[in-house]
Amino acid sequence: MSRTFHGRDLFSPAAAHLSRGVALEELGPPVDPLALVRLELPEPEVGRNRIRATALYVDHFGNIQLNLKREHLENGAVEPGVTVELELALERYYATAARTFADARAGDVILYEDAYGNVAIAINGGNAAETFGAGPGQEVRIHLRTP
Repeated sequence: MSRTFHGRDLFSPAAAHLSRGVALEELGPPVDPLALVRLELPEPEVGRNRIRATALYVDHFGNIQLNLKREHLENGAVEPGVTVELELALERYYATAARTFADARAGDVILYEDAYGNVAIAINGGNAAETFGAGPGQEVRIHLRTP
């Protein structure tokens, strides 16, 4: 069982079997729709000068995934190369919006769009969660620069 790609490891073989004509019933017993649980994620608050987000999870590199999408940053005029101020647990840090880790120097704090389309906080070559003492459920404020 994969810790990171468990869904891929289950759904990819299932999709391959289905594409080859295997009957759905042969993949396993049906799931009762009433047994499914909907995951309720907090909504970010996007204001003129500030975004209030929530840390959803921390990956094994220490990157902090937020409940934000790229569109939320774009609405606040945060494009790649723009520096913003992050506030976590009453401490403030500067972070630069980046498309990739190659856009930043080692040790730089960045905001980037992760593989799931969420905005994440990372330290290039470091562990953001450990450095900032951050974990799931923690509030993160992004202070936007005004033109």
